[in-house]
Amino acid sequence: MASKKCLIACVILLLFVLLLISQVSLTTRLIGKTPVAVVGSKAPPAKGP
Repeated sequence: MASKKCLIACVILLLFVLLLISQVSLTTRLIGKTPVAVVGSKAPPAKGP
């Protein structure tokens, strides 16, 4: 039973790491192409006085 739990935990961790890597690579690709668009979409519009 313990080995099954360990296997499930390892699979979940692996999927999480793969998702994180794909997100980071996608974000860096977007930043490399269009930095202004990415920053503008993430940050709220600056409305100064």
